[in-house]
Amino acid sequence: MASGPDAFVDCDEEQDGEVENKRPRATDADLEDLRQHVDNTKAEVKRSLAAVLAGLASVGNSFTSHCQTLDLQMERRLNQINEEIRVQNTKITALQEDVRDLRQLLGAVRAEKPEVTAAAAGGNGGFERKTDSTIVTLRTKDAVPKQSALVGFQPVLETANIPTEDVDIEGDPLSKKFQIRFKGAAGYATRRVNQTLSAMRALGPQGGWRQLTAKTATNGDAPTYVSSDKNAFQIQHEIGLKRLRGGLEELCLAGDSIWIKSKARCLNWEVLVRLTPKPGQSEPPLLEWAKNHIEAAGLDKAQMAAKCESLFSQAAAPEWCL
Repeated sequence: MASGPDAFVDCDEEQDGEVENKRPRATDADLEDLRQHVDNTKAEVKRSLAAVLAGLASVGNSFTSHCQTLDLQMERRLNQINEEIRVQNTKITALQEDVRDLRQLLGAVRAEKPEVTAAAAGGNGGFERKTDSTIVTLRTKDAVPKQSALVGFQPVLETANIPTEDVDIEGDPLSKKFQIRFKGAAGYATRRVNQTLSAMRALGPQGGWRQLTAKTATNGDAPTYVSSDKNAFQIQHEIGLKRLRGGLEELCLAGDSIWIKSKARCLNWEVLVRLTPKPGQSEPPLLEWAKNHIEAAGLDKAQMAAKCESLFSQAAAPEWCL
């Protein structure tokens, strides 16, 4: 009989048509060894399974802890974001309220009209009235419709960033003189007048004044002059000085220059003569001659006085641009 590993191997052989089973029977010792082996295997499997379960439990605890930590961090961050949003919303609400208040204030300022007092008319029938700092005057060489004058002035308003609805044009439907009144309180309107006059200078060639025109009723172009408000004294002063300058230049040597110095309500031609207008266009202005300076310049005072006073012997209508 075979021994060793082959002792438990089935060996079937055919002899005379019969199969003989030569498998040996297991002994008690063999069965005991087999049971011991199985028990050992079970114990090992249990230990391995316990180790696996312990490992899974550890991983699960770690994963759960990590998830909890992440949840706490996300919750804190979300709370921070919500707080930041709340703060920003509070600031936005405050800004919206400020904008609303500013719009209401601006509307009130635009709606407010400057107060006109009796003192503004001045004495002598308004000859030396207080000028209105909230208006500019438009004078055209030819009569134009009121709307045409405003259209011709529109480019200056655009340069000064002033909307057309913030001004009113006053004057006859067809005239040579109009007033542009700026809406709002006096200080606010005065700043806009200065803004407009600055825009006129900025647009002019070589620092001069821009040349404006307005369409006449026959579609012609009428030159337009823009200035701040002037009373009759100022207008006659400018007209008188222009006449006086012409008369002096005829008597002075060719190439001599006549310079102007301003003092209060009078202008000095060098040191030769001082001109002071009088109320009414029919009244010639007062001319005060500086005799000593005239003689020092080698000029004839009598001749100069006669020439210049003759310029005012007849009243002349104010020039269109004054």
